[in-house]
Amino acid sequence: MSQDNFTPPPLDDSVPSADGQPLGAGYRLFEVLGRGAMGEVRRGRTLSGDDVAVKLLRPELAGDPAMVARFLQERGILIGLAHPNIVRVLDLVAEGPTLAIVMDLIHGPDLRSELTRRGTFPPVEAAALTVGVLRGLGAVHATGVVHRDIKPENVLLAAQPDGSLIPRLSDFGVSKLVSGNVTSRRTSVIGTPDYMAPELIDDALPTVQSDLYSVGIMLYELVCGMPPFAGGSPLAILRKHVELTPGKPPGMPDQLWGLIGELLAKQPTARPASAGLVAASLEQLLPSLAHLPAAPPLTAPPAPDLEGATVLNTIPHTLRDEPTTRSRGGAGRIAAAALLVIALGAGGGALWWQSRSTSSAEPTATASSTPTTATPTDSATPTPTDSATPTPSSTDSPSASTAPSPTGSGNPTAILPVLTGRSLSEVVQTLNGLGTRYEVTEVLDAKAKDNIVVAQKPAPGQPAGDLVTVSVSRIPVVTYLADIGPVNGDVGSDTVSVNGVRYTHAISWYASCNNTQIVEYDLGKDFRRLQTTIGVTDDSDSSGAVATEIYLDDRRLAAKTTSLGKTATVSLDVTQGLRLRIQSRRTSCTDHGINVVFGDAQLLGLPSESGTPSPTP
Repeated sequence: MSQDNFTPPPLDDSVPSADGQPLGAGYRLFEVLGRGAMGEVRRGRTLSGDDVAVKLLRPELAGDPAMVARFLQERGILIGLAHPNIVRVLDLVAEGPTLAIVMDLIHGPDLRSELTRRGTFPPVEAAALTVGVLRGLGAVHATGVVHRDIKPENVLLAAQPDGSLIPRLSDFGVSKLVSGNVTSRRTSVIGTPDYMAPELIDDALPTVQSDLYSVGIMLYELVCGMPPFAGGSPLAILRKHVELTPGKPPGMPDQLWGLIGELLAKQPTARPASAGLVAASLEQLLPSLAHLPAAPPLTAPPAPDLEGATVLNTIPHTLRDEPTTRSRGGAGRIAAAALLVIALGAGGGALWWQSRSTSSAEPTATASSTPTTATPTDSATPTPTDSATPTPSSTDSPSASTAPSPTGSGNPTAILPVLTGRSLSEVVQTLNGLGTRYEVTEVLDAKAKDNIVVAQKPAPGQPAGDLVTVSVSRIPVVTYLADIGPVNGDVGSDTVSVNGVRYTHAISWYASCNNTQIVEYDLGKDFRRLQTTIGVTDDSDSSGAVATEIYLDDRRLAAKTTSLGKTATVSLDVTQGLRLRIQSRRTSCTDHGINVVFGDAQLLGLPSESGTPSPTP
């Protein structure tokens, strides 16, 4: 990863370096392994002693609510993606001002370091490495993710016992998080000038073909030692991508040059359809490349192919996320490139600019429905965890409380198909097509994929009747109660231990005799659930018990009694709640004090609703 002026999020420097610095309750951080445009990578270790790589994203990203929401929403997709040619994402951690991606620790160099050491690769080795990258990229594309930043720095080479190196594509998680859902909307464009597809410079929606263009540039560089449009300012490089076709370098095999030419086509529709097809084509070329030596590194790219040059004048409408009638010529493209150069600044790295489109491919409900909220009971008892990722129970029983808003008279005789397992937008389209009345109930579930229907009533094969109810999974946004601050009462927010479990986002207060301690928080109707473990600190010097009551707008939600070694877990519905009140009193008095603890109390909300309320004295 390239060095830059990245400043990592603040960590606890009081922890001895030999023990590492804590990240959440599950990881320790050690030395810096590298820095890049999006963050700093450090060696980490799990509590079980396994080494991992931890990417700490830039602090300003943690301050962006939309970014934090995407961070939590994409957890299931990114962690579930496994392939021999990608660097696995093991966990996403959100802790105060810190957003971190926990990944496999790869023992070996990145492709940039290896290319710098060797100068060029023999064509057969360059092709074989690219096949591995394409296989990993195909797995990424299968999830609906476009990488957007394919380059040698983002390919790690895992050393094998026989001395071989296996390419593993990295940083697809960062691209996904920072850019948002690439299949539904655009909030930014990410890339590096030397590898950026021309349509991205012209403000088109990134596609699979955009990544394949970057793969073609990288394959060219592996064989030649430099990319085809190297040299000059970032603006000059961007203009070359749009206006020039690279010339054939000396030593480039004809069969390989033909495939690179397809990958570097100016129009995305002229490029291959998928990473898998390109990988298969390269594999067929390997025997013919086997005995060709590595070419000397180029000192400058060859002159462009003027006869074959094609200026990218238009972008097909199918590649955009909004209808448009504007036509850009060279001046328009240069202006767009100039904006990118401004975004680059002196440090280089990722390119950003804001898109005009805010459309989403996943509507929550149309005019024919009113989305309602699941209201699980207090009987849900999720297992407490020290992870920064929420683990609400997925077995809560939702009950709709708001009447639907039907359109027309409905179609009660329509036979329902299987709706579960499909996206909400697809189900809404199906129900509208059937003419049925319906309502949508949202169920918070961190383990499910977002916006997927998980239950339906009536069942498949049954008539729709007067009303169809579908429950849709929503990955919650998490806010720690410790990060809000009370509007009444004094609490501490230090790391504490309860029953041997270390909580890094705990709140605690002293429970004395003869008085009821009251702590209040302003929730501002921003959250749906509160979940926490109640106990007393392990260093309490009294075995007395404490009774704790939790109220929401003067309505009692729970009453628990805890003591040293005895804890209670609660998961409470706080939907539309304004004021959270916690009351504690000693049930027996001694001369010794007791510190009451809410261990890592989490407030769960929907991305569209959640916001951290500002405490007002």
